[in-house]
Amino acid sequence: MFRTRKFVRIAVPVALGGLALGAALGTPSLASAQSPTLPTVTTSQLVTDVLSTKPAPLSGTVVASASLLGSLSSLSSQLPGGVSLPGGTATVNVWVGASRQFRAQILNSSSERDLYVNGSAAWLWNSSSNQAIELVPSSTAQSSTVSPAMATYDPQVEATNLLKALAPTTSISLGTNTYVGGRPAYVLRLTPLDHNSLFGYVDIYVDASTSQVLGVDVVASDGTQALSVKFSGVTFAAPDPNVFVFTPPATASVKKEVLPSTTTMSGSTVPSSSTPSSSSPSTSPLSSLQGVKFTPYGHGWSTVAVSSSGAYSSLIAGLSTKDPQAVGLLKGALQSVSTPFGEGKFLSTPLVDVLVLPNGTILAGSVNQTELLADASLVVG
Repeated sequence: MFRTRKFVRIAVPVALGGLALGAALGTPSLASAQSPTLPTVTTSQLVTDVLSTKPAPLSGTVVASASLLGSLSSLSSQLPGGVSLPGGTATVNVWVGASRQFRAQILNSSSERDLYVNGSAAWLWNSSSNQAIELVPSSTAQSSTVSPAMATYDPQVEATNLLKALAPTTSISLGTNTYVGGRPAYVLRLTPLDHNSLFGYVDIYVDASTSQVLGVDVVASDGTQALSVKFSGVTFAAPDPNVFVFTPPATASVKKEVLPSTTTMSGSTVPSSSTPSSSSPSTSPLSSLQGVKFTPYGHGWSTVAVSSSGAYSSLIAGLSTKDPQAVGLLKGALQSVSTPFGEGKFLSTPLVDVLVLPNGTILAGSVNQTELLADASLVVG
């Protein structure tokens, strides 16, 4: 419940997972059925090593698999052509070179899609449409500079602060050593302490030799592997510089797209658990959907986004003008549920549950139905 939760923001535990997503996009390699024998490390030392390690040049093949909708994946058969639900598996070839050199390539039997970043040059290439898009920074985009805070950055201090911040909400432990992408790796496991969380645990895989993050697994509380992002093979060596160079074919359609300017999000004080989160609706990732505004309540793994009354009708009206078929799918996915306020609607996925109250208030978060109903009593009651 809001009054009993004293969690840090969900961005804190997810930040470690974000390190993995930024470093790798793939699934594990069964390089060995046995666990490698590695030097003993503490949780604090492993976190410190990860935070102090700079991105290294590499080339590798990675696979990302997702099952974020659970039983709702059966709705895919009702979708129109060209529309898909989030899920499935994607294989990506990745190259990381010197500063500002990156390439990601998705291949299938007849085409390829690429993202090239080479210094100030950035391109998207789609061979099936024979289209190249040059990504141009906004004239108001901020240049990348090292802030005074980063100049005094101490990985050991940051690791200590991070562990202290996670301690009230998260069990942090070391898992069984394993192999990822054919390389020995440590396993850092984050487990929510709130039994109402839909997150079972998050495993982060750290290369034993380089301390680079090799991947991440997100497992729901029901045992569903909701997300797996890990290398299937990787080599830590500088790629050929030519791999980052892209010149559009003479026959290609070429256009420019201006990227939005970047903004810096500053930290904020964690509010008490009985009040809305200090993240404003305009900056929260839970801020809006089809014009419906949400306010985040609580903190950490159990943050819940709450709309105003009548929001469900507004959401349906907004969707109806853009995609009537989506309205039918949404209504079909919602189940009737009894609430203290009358009959409501409920939608469940491995990592997110949604509750619609009779007055049209929407509550959504990575918590189970019991917690959403308890939170509804505090919001409405």
